[in-house]
Amino acid sequence: MSQNTPETVEYRRKIWYLILEYMENSTIHGLKYIFPSVQEQKERDKDRNKSPQQKGCLQTNCFSLKRLFWIVVFLVSAVLCVSLISKVWSKYKNSPVIVSFSEKYVPVEKVPFPSVTICPNVKVNPSYNFTNEYIKYFTNASFRNEYKNHNETIRKAMEAVQDISMICPTSTAQRIFKTLNFTLGRNFTDDTIQDNMKKVLVNMDDKLRWLDNIALHIKYATILTEEGYCINRDVLAATEIFREENLRPNYPLSDASERSKGWDLVKGYTSESIHVYPPRTTGEASRITLFLKLPKTNQYDYCNAGLSGFNIYLQHPADHPQALRHFYVASPGKTTSLAIKFQTTSASADLEKFGVDVRKCYLHEERVLKYFKIYTPNNCRLECISNYTYETCGCVSFYMPHDGNQSICTLEKMACTKRARAIYQSEIFQAYSNDRPDKCSCLPSCDETVYDAEVYESDFDIQKIAAHLLATGYKYKTDVDIYDYFRIDVYFKSPSSLSIQRSELYTLSELFGNIGGLLGLCLGVSFFSLLEILYYIFMGFKVTKDKVEETIDEKYKHQDIEIK
Repeated sequence: MSQNTPETVEYRRKIWYLILEYMENSTIHGLKYIFPSVQEQKERDKDRNKSPQQKGCLQTNCFSLKRLFWIVVFLVSAVLCVSLISKVWSKYKNSPVIVSFSEKYVPVEKVPFPSVTICPNVKVNPSYNFTNEYIKYFTNASFRNEYKNHNETIRKAMEAVQDISMICPTSTAQRIFKTLNFTLGRNFTDDTIQDNMKKVLVNMDDKLRWLDNIALHIKYATILTEEGYCINRDVLAATEIFREENLRPNYPLSDASERSKGWDLVKGYTSESIHVYPPRTTGEASRITLFLKLPKTNQYDYCNAGLSGFNIYLQHPADHPQALRHFYVASPGKTTSLAIKFQTTSASADLEKFGVDVRKCYLHEERVLKYFKIYTPNNCRLECISNYTYETCGCVSFYMPHDGNQSICTLEKMACTKRARAIYQSEIFQAYSNDRPDKCSCLPSCDETVYDAEVYESDFDIQKIAAHLLATGYKYKTDVDIYDYFRIDVYFKSPSSLSIQRSELYTLSELFGNIGGLLGLCLGVSFFSLLEILYYIFMGFKVTKDKVEETIDEKYKHQDIEIK
């Protein structure tokens, strides 16, 4: 049809009347106040041929202040509705996962007792005196020459002193080496560093006593950490934590051998038996009590510098114990009580459909590490620091997991290893500040348990205890002039804890409910309104399909209407 034929004009008129009919009957608020009714439009069409004095509708009622008011109200409501819906949709797309407190409390019987790592500050062994060895070999120029001349005995002795200095509690030893103006010239070492550090390993066999109501007769494990060798209980076996095929051969970082039993990292305890591992508490009163003693050290000892006591670390049993995190201190002559608080986080099943970048956590076995079988944020960070250190320095620190092709840094590369850690921490800080994933992407696990503790101290007078035991006929010998005595209590502070759950922010029905509620609140739009629109669209197609069989003159020959 051409643009100005009577058929075209009639078609347009029908479509316009159909639109006005919809506006007049629509359930959407305000439309009937903005547009004229069909009857008004017909009257307006009749007014086209009237004189200016007769066109009252066009001058008075067709565009009134009332209609202007409703146009403004409708536009404001529409803009407000679109703005609110866009915020809901943006939140659904960008932050579809919500972390909230669950309505259920988790009892202590459902969580494993934390892995307890104890690192002695004293690096003294009767068979090896670090101070004497240092004075003997490094202050004597003749021994330096012997080292340069490759005397095997002198070489091993001097390298042992240098290796042990890396685990001294203070930087005293490092500063001493700098004042000598002499270095061994060795940037890298091998697994002999473990043998050297074992020279100052405190023999805990006759000084450590575990007295608890959780699991008796569990042997402690020896763990290599940044502080040297530490003792641990309740960590999983090294074969469960590490991918030993990817690690350096004959370089154990842990000798833990107790494998999990009746317990799963995600499902938790699968057995009601008390013979499970990691051990769990059987009641609020369950605790670990440790009685320890350490040899007193001379305050001028080059390695210990007068320090005493233990550093205590609490970690999940699936975490490889590390001395890089927050720790608690046990002081000599004190009873140190650690009241453990725990927080469990679980993930709902509907989170699997979201990507890692959206949910901000890893599901079980979703992230694979090179050196660890079990993904935890702590294990991931340790592996990441190891990679950073190797990329920066061409070697790794002695406590870091690494493969057989990577060398181990010596004291002379310590400045480089510290710089590598600073680079790593800077990368993490920049990533968090700019809300982007860091290079290592060590996100939390979607299902995890974290531990914290409150520390309480009281006096522990071993002499009074010994006197009481002697008075009761129990012969207990104490060497208070030689040893410092300690008592450590570890227990859960509360019988339960409120858990946290990661879940979907909006389900599909909730999303439609929010959007539909905003449409209904602002504009009165409902599902029925959509059916109305579809109905009138169908009617419009029907008008388009039907042919205009009557000419415009024949149809309106009895009406006073002029078509232009």
